[in-house]
Amino acid sequence: FNLQVFRRKKFQLFFLFRMFEFFNYFLEENPQLKNNFFHKEAMTNDEVRILEKSIMKQSFEYPHLYLCSSLKEEFGLAILEAMSQGFLALGPISGGVKSYLNSGENGFLIETSSWQAMAKDTERFLFESSLKTDDFNKIQKAGRQTIIDSFSVQTIAQDFLAFYLALEGAEY
Repeated sequence: FNLQVFRRKKFQLFFLFRMFEFFNYFLEENPQLKNNFFHKEAMTNDEVRILEKSIMKQSFEYPHLYLCSSLKEEFGLAILEAMSQGFLALGPISGGVKSYLNSGENGFLIETSSWQAMAKDTERFLFESSLKTDDFNKIQKAGRQTIIDSFSVQTIAQDFLAFYLALEGAEY
């Protein structure tokens, strides 16, 4: 019997229970959102792309969201991937995500220290702000444009080429 493993599993189960409890409460308070949440275990990259494209084909009253619940992301590749597909990205305010995600412009930075903080910030942006559907669409498009401008294969290749040429003393 390993007490440390037991405690970790007990914490994971407690956290999972609290998460489900939160979603049940949230859906009771917002019945218009029922059947609009989706949670799935880890998937391969190909499966993720298929799922993303399938979700984006659906039309909802609310924007298609990607919420990264990590306490801190140094870079947040999954956030970038979601933005590239047109999701409205909500990422942790702690860490490196704020180097490319500008809250209210191309996504939203949220407090992720607890599920209550995540819920509060998400509700504040989605329901308590003056933002309309068109505003969310613009933010989603700006998120996608961020990927094209800063993280596309072409942009990164040009940056690397300029860097390597500069090492040789040449200019790009």
